[in-house]
Amino acid sequence: MATIALPRYTKTLPTGPSRLSKILDHLNQQPRLQLPNVTNLKIELRAKDGGSGPRHFVKNALPRIRYANPSLTIEAEKVWTGKVKPRIELTFSSGETQTIPMKSKSPSVILQQLMDIAGGDPWLQYKRKRQEEGLPLFTAPEGPNPLVNRPQDPPTEKKARAPVTPIKPPKPEPASPGTAEAT
Repeated sequence: MATIALPRYTKTLPTGPSRLSKILDHLNQQPRLQLPNVTNLKIELRAKDGGSGPRHFVKNALPRIRYANPSLTIEAEKVWTGKVKPRIELTFSSGETQTIPMKSKSPSVILQQLMDIAGGDPWLQYKRKRQEEGLPLFTAPEGPNPLVNRPQDPPTEKKARAPVTPIKPPKPEPASPGTAEAT
């Protein structure tokens, strides 16, 4: 039996950064969100209708905080029913607790307040350096934000509707002569 030699299939590798390297770039992004004197971080927020700032903070900043502080206990509670004021409760190593309200705040404002309270010396040095250089504390993500820079649909012409004629209720039938109503 003769063997047939098939051409070797070569697979080309994708170019550009991998998904893992993008995740690591996000986690190692400056400033490093170290909370040196915090032992517990508790977050309460509404799962829906509670403002987008706290939800975006949990989605974007909380993984960076977890990565920079592996021994920090983080509790995030999304409440689906009931009224909850979105807040962060910090417990320091001294036993002191401090609460940061998150209602009607953007994720960057929440993060700045958290770091001002618990960031320590590395945060103060980073903040001073950025202010001397005239740069913002947090850099915006690259590329357009799909939530903000959405293309808007062109205005459409309103179509005329046909007039609606009301439906009249049927008239009651007269009583038949063979039936007499009891009075």
